[in-house]
Amino acid sequence: MRRQLPVLLLALLLTACAGTQVPEEMPEPGVQVHTDWSHLGERAEPLPTVGGRWYADYTDRLIPRKDYGMLIPYAGLRLQDHWPAMDGCLYGLMTRDGRVVTDPVYSRASRPGGMDAAGQRQLHPLLVLTRGEAADQQETVQAQYAVAAADGSWCTPFSYIEVSSDLQGLILYREDAFTLMAPDGTEGRTWTLTEAGISPETYQSMLTDLYWGEGIGGQRSGDYLALEWVPDSDASKIRCFHLVTGAAETLTWEAWEGLWGNISYPEPEEPAVPGAQRLTDSLLGEDAPGLLELWEFPENGAAVRTYYRQDGTPLPQFTLYGSREYQSVSVVGGLIQVLDWNTASYYDLDTLECCFRTYLGYEGD
Repeated sequence: MRRQLPVLLLALLLTACAGTQVPEEMPEPGVQVHTDWSHLGERAEPLPTVGGRWYADYTDRLIPRKDYGMLIPYAGLRLQDHWPAMDGCLYGLMTRDGRVVTDPVYSRASRPGGMDAAGQRQLHPLLVLTRGEAADQQETVQAQYAVAAADGSWCTPFSYIEVSSDLQGLILYREDAFTLMAPDGTEGRTWTLTEAGISPETYQSMLTDLYWGEGIGGQRSGDYLALEWVPDSDASKIRCFHLVTGAAETLTWEAWEGLWGNISYPEPEEPAVPGAQRLTDSLLGEDAPGLLELWEFPENGAAVRTYYRQDGTPLPQFTLYGSREYQSVSVVGGLIQVLDWNTASYYDLDTLECCFRTYLGYEGD
C-alpha cells in the first residue's frame, strides 16, 4: 500500500538540498507597511539575515540532543507561492533563540494533540515530522512520517505512512502494522494486520479516511479504533477494533459517541478588537499568548490585515496589504512568524525583536 499525495506538497527530497541564496532583486517584504509611490522603480534594500546554526554543515536530519530546548519549525525554502505545498514552504527546526538545528527538509512539522472535555485542544510534547520522496507515478509522492520529542532529545525513523492523534496519544501506521504511542512518546503495543484481523482493503480505506478527514475509518474513541461503517447500516453501526483486547466489535453510533463523553465547548470570548480573529500559538496551544488579526476591505482598495496583541495593543509593523496567499502572520512557539514571497522572519512575541530571518530561495514567476 502506498499513500499518495500531491507532488508539490512533499517534494522536498528533490529540492531541499539546493540551499538558499539572497537574490539580487527582492520584492518589498510583507512587514513593510507603507507604500510610497514616489519611489516607484527604486530597488528595496534586502533585509539582513538573522540567526545562526547549531551545526556548521548542512543537516538533513534531526540529531537527538538534550540541550536544544524547545524546537520551533521555521520556513526555510519556498516551493511555490501557496498550496499545494501547505503554505508553499519546506520547514526546518531551530532553537528558540534562532539557531538552525535542521535545514528545511520537512513539508510539515506540527504538534499533535486532542480535544479535552472542556472543548479545548491539548497538545502533546511531541513533533510530527513529514517528508516525501518521488513516487512511481507522475505528480505524486510517497509520504513519510516520524515523531520526535518537542525538545529534540529523541526521534523515531521515518517509518510511518500515516499518523493520527487524540487526547490519549498517537497511532502510528506502517504498511502492514500500527503502533500505539502515549502522549509522552512512550511506545505501546504494535498490531500487525494479521493479528488485528484487518484486511489490506479495509486498512487502505482507513488510511484514505484519515488523509482526507472524511469517513469514520481510523478514528479513535476510548479503546476502540473505527475500521469502517457496517455495510447497509445507513451509517448507524461501526465495525471497530479494541486496541487492548484485540477483539472485533460492532458499536452503534450512539455507543460510539458515548465513549467521547460530554464535551462542553466554551463560548468564544469577545476579542479586544471587534471583528478580529484570534491567532493561536500552534506549538504552545490555546492557553499561550497569541495575536488578533483583523481583515478590512476598503471600498476601492486592497484588503488590509492588521494585527494586535490580545489586549488590543496595535502592532502596525506587521500590517499586510492585499490578500496574497504567500503573505501571512502567525504565532509559533512564542514567536511571530511573518512569511513573504522570499523571506521568513521570526520575532519575539514579547520584545518584537527579530531572532531569525532567512531567504527562501524562491525563483517563481
